[in-house]
Amino acid sequence: MEMDERKYSSPVEVFKIEEADNHKQLDNVLFYGISAKRYCLYDINGGNITIRKYSTHGFGNLKDINGEDVWKAILTNGFSKFKEQIAISQITTSKPSILQRFRRMNSNKPYEKQIKPFNFMLIGSEKNGVIPCLPYDKDLRGIQYKPFIDYKTDTPSSNLPLPSYEYWHTLQDVLTSYVRHNDNKFDYDNEGIAHRKHINVNKIRYIGKESNNLEDNLTGLEDPDYLEYIKDHEIVKSNEFTEWILSLKPKDVKDKGISKKGLERTQVKIKLKKPLNPKTKTVKLLINMYKEVVLHEN
Repeated sequence: MEMDERKYSSPVEVFKIEEADNHKQLDNVLFYGISAKRYCLYDINGGNITIRKYSTHGFGNLKDINGEDVWKAILTNGFSKFKEQIAISQITTSKPSILQRFRRMNSNKPYEKQIKPFNFMLIGSEKNGVIPCLPYDKDLRGIQYKPFIDYKTDTPSSNLPLPSYEYWHTLQDVLTSYVRHNDNKFDYDNEGIAHRKHINVNKIRYIGKESNNLEDNLTGLEDPDYLEYIKDHEIVKSNEFTEWILSLKPKDVKDKGISKKGLERTQVKIKLKKPLNPKTKTVKLLINMYKEVVLHEN
């Protein structure tokens, strides 16, 4: 199906046949979806399931798992095969706030044995109020019995009230939770059936996910970070912005490159209820100053 060419500069496909990773079209396949980003396409032939394409959103950070195996388990409700495997993710000490978590682990150790910037670490999902974290090791066997520190409090496992294995989730736990994860874009009834969410819009916010913190978001170490911003054309239309400009004096804007005449001309426009052009030099500078001083974007 294509849109009317009169509305677009070129034909635009609204519905397209999904392609596999080898770019071959997947036609007449079955779909199973948990949410918009959690789905797989598959065939069933003679009772055997063949996964044709799948997403790893929400579990791709876990080590030593195969996406096809996970989706087959989801389709057959066969999570018992994962009950002996521990759910482990890998992080990088890529910023001071992460490295600071290991100061106790680094204490009294020679430099060559300390955890350093950009080293790899192994980490579990939070359980019993603790996020277990320990230095990277290729051999993951018995990891639930090894000493660790709590990522949140820097407390060593030897000082925690429960045995170390009580703070690790199995893959069975994590994947079961993955399937039962509710999508915030829907409402759910008492039977767990999703219904379209109805919303009332009272304000528009423009946000963008901070790519520098994606690893922490995926592993659950931090809540998703969003950079909120307001578009310039909406700022100049807001009463808050125009009232702020009217409150300014020449001395307030002198070091921002805004002349006394430029400020006064802008204030006169506002009083005459004339629209401000966000592309003019003075208004641009005022917008940047407003973002910095009032919205604290910089």
